[in-house]
Amino acid sequence: MSWVVKLRKLVPVTELWVETVKFDTQKLQNPEVSGAEYQQGTLFGFEVREYLFEKFGRKCVYCGVESVPLNIDHVVPRAKGGSDRVSNLVLACTECNQKKGAQPL
Repeated sequence: MSWVVKLRKLVPVTELWVETVKFDTQKLQNPEVSGAEYQQGTLFGFEVREYLFEKFGRKCVYCGVESVPLNIDHVVPRAKGGSDRVSNLVLACTECNQKKGAQPL
């Protein structure tokens, strides 16, 4: 609506049509999803850390080192508007995590 207010200062707007659309985001990621699968998302049966260990093979995504303590890193840092969604999380060793800091990839 803020754009409409700005636009009305420049041109006479007499009508406004708003189209609202709902998207099934699970269907976008997996067109085969149905029934109870809707309740069983990406993390079904996992804790976040365990899910990331399985997804990234228990190694740092930046340097590939294994058998060291791994931190959860945000691909798009929270300081830059990144979320805590699993799709924005990776595993990084302490050294890589500190080097990356609040920088985007």
